[in-house]
Amino acid sequence: MRKLLLFTMLLSLVAVIGGCGNKESATKEVENYRSDEELCDSVCLALTFALSDPETIDWSGYSTTIKAWSQQTEISSLDKNNKIAEYVLEQLEAEDGLEIKNRLKSEGAEDIYFQVTDGFNTVSVWIPGTDIYSGE
Repeated sequence: MRKLLLFTMLLSLVAVIGGCGNKESATKEVENYRSDEELCDSVCLALTFALSDPETIDWSGYSTTIKAWSQQTEISSLDKNNKIAEYVLEQLEAEDGLEIKNRLKSEGAEDIYFQVTDGFNTVSVWIPGTDIYSGE
């Protein structure tokens, strides 16, 4: 009987310790999710500001870029060979889009996608594999 009681107590202790680990990992995932939400919002703001900046508007490649970005575009494809992308990267303090992508933390998040609605310069940003979205 004593061994059964000791075994039951040991199982209870293991269950409590196991439960604590799951709670900590759930809390960590919530923190990661919130971090990705903030990143998504930051990307959306940087793109919005870049599209309305007088220097980028006057750039000769502005309309070509807007048309290209009217399709789903991966943030990891951005580099400094484009005046608008350069502005975005500068605002997000990144060397290239891959650096921004590598900031993702939540489970299932692989890249950040964005799209600009041509004519209105409305920006939508989302993270596939999650329900994180920012924009119109």
